[in-house]
Amino acid sequence: MQAAIVLKGDDQAAANETFSFRVQGNAMTTLPESIGLNVYVTAHPDDGGVDAVKQFAVARVSRDSTQFLGLTPQEVTFNSAKNVANPLYDRGVAFFSLFNGQESILSGANERPVVVLNSDLGTIYMINNFTPTAKNINVLSVHNFNVPLNALTNM
Repeated sequence: MQAAIVLKGDDQAAANETFSFRVQGNAMTTLPESIGLNVYVTAHPDDGGVDAVKQFAVARVSRDSTQFLGLTPQEVTFNSAKNVANPLYDRGVAFFSLFNGQESILSGANERPVVVLNSDLGTIYMINNFTPTAKNINVLSVHNFNVPLNALTNM
């Protein structure tokens, strides 16, 4: 017999629930030496902006943990500016993928969540770097990205 547990997410989640909001996007580590090490989830596109999603717009859990870590705190290093309001905080995510940063010339994490917000379809955001405890988060963005969202989802 195997027991099941409910992973811990945000503090407002009801009993036997991980989050108090809907989750839509998800991805798992696919790097050859660490397949399945981490699972990432994102908030449903329509659930952001009402102080429910908070730092869990993008969240990660490792296989040796029972708690999701929010990767979108209120303040981050944003496009090289330190301690700036995070544009990803408390937002719904329209598109989500993981960028393999192992061979990148841009220093950062091996796995880099890439998102397009439901509230800003013209900007691509990448969580470029963070520590295993979700600290020192660095977010980069590209503005005026004019590709229809359905083109992204059909890649």
